[in-house]
Amino acid sequence: MVTSTSAIQAARKDFIAFLDEIGTTLTQVQAYRDGLQDVAAMAPEFGNLHARSSAIDGIGLFTARALQRNELVAPARIQGVETLAGRYINHSPHPNARMVAGMDGTPMIVALKSIKGDCEQEITMDYRQARRELGFTKKIGGSADITGHST
Repeated sequence: MVTSTSAIQAARKDFIAFLDEIGTTLTQVQAYRDGLQDVAAMAPEFGNLHARSSAIDGIGLFTARALQRNELVAPARIQGVETLAGRYINHSPHPNARMVAGMDGTPMIVALKSIKGDCEQEITMDYRQARRELGFTKKIGGSADITGHST
């Protein structure tokens, strides 16, 4: 869980280092994110998820229902379109969720540990782990999201 000022600063610093590693900048990622017009609708069982102000960066992902370790948080994409969860989950070097590839290859977010259901604990993942899990290894420049999906 990212709550202390030092943990928040560490998450931000690690995110910038990650962007440098994959060959893009914060400005490019923000332009990509701000240019997105659509978000895939998720099934009602994911209605507990909320996007709201984050101490880490901009908007983050939170849950109103407690999640247990290894429980599915939500799909990150549906038919190639980002979901609310995929769009707003922030990076942390000490995440409480991880990316897994579903049986059909769909990126899914799974709880790495128990997550409180009070909409106070932000759901985070390590973007490096997500890229490895999904098989993205190339630098991306400014024309793709952080996982390597083309715009």
